[in-house]
Amino acid sequence: MLDQNTQDLAEVIARLVSDDAHSLPDSLLVESTGMLLTLRRRLDGVLARRLQVIDVRDATTSECGRSTRAWMVEDHQLSQADACSRLQVARSYPTRPAIVEAMLAGEATQDQAKVITSFLPKLPTAEARDHAEKELLDVARYADPTLMARGLRELADKLCLNESAEERAVRRREGRYLNFTDTIDEMVRVDGMLDRVGAAILRKALYPLALKAGEVDERTPPKRNADALVELATLAMNAGQLPETAGEPTQVTVLTHLSDLIAQLEAGDTCYAFLEGVAVTPNTARMLA
Repeated sequence: MLDQNTQDLAEVIARLVSDDAHSLPDSLLVESTGMLLTLRRRLDGVLARRLQVIDVRDATTSECGRSTRAWMVEDHQLSQADACSRLQVARSYPTRPAIVEAMLAGEATQDQAKVITSFLPKLPTAEARDHAEKELLDVARYADPTLMARGLRELADKLCLNESAEERAVRRREGRYLNFTDTIDEMVRVDGMLDRVGAAILRKALYPLALKAGEVDERTPPKRNADALVELATLAMNAGQLPETAGEPTQVTVLTHLSDLIAQLEAGDTCYAFLEGVAVTPNTARMLA
């Protein structure tokens, strides 16, 4: 059962969902949408404050049998990075309440709060951290998170606050991952994180495969990248040079009685092939073959 405030918010959002944006004049559309963006920042502040309480109580372990981060990822489909970012900001609330309070006031975003909470622990004294927090919350009023992060990286490098280049490279590489998640509509969601070296290698390999296939190629860049990644894997497998223990060219095996196949085709029935136990269409099977 939801608390009354959450229930009221759900009802307001339901009314917003039913609104027709096309019916609004430009001035009202821009003004109201800007207000929604501000309310989004404030709602992220509410989430941070609640996540802090959930995390301290370990409520998701008792209620759902998993940690707060795992609950956000598995039950609410947040990415690993987003869940960790939100937890970081939430855990800063007891010692750095001004950051979450700025979010609650609509003056800072979740991403800006993440940048600030990542930077402050690098400073050597409490006085320096207090001063930097105030200054950065003022900066958040006009600078986007990417600009803030870039500026703070440069500042940290100048003040020798960061780890060595070797330590940084090791940390970033240890943060790499690649996930494949089956979706309910029989697609596969791919998400991951690469260090800069790995990403540079992948981009260089994908670039020639992701170019437009002529002037009439209507695929978007993300679609071309997706096709290029699959084509890159196909080329590697077909080259026959993958390690025996880590990959091999695709093997297509077709087992059927000729009489059954003829009978199905004559009856117009759909014949299915299977990819990792999931039925695929004949066209997909032919493409793989």
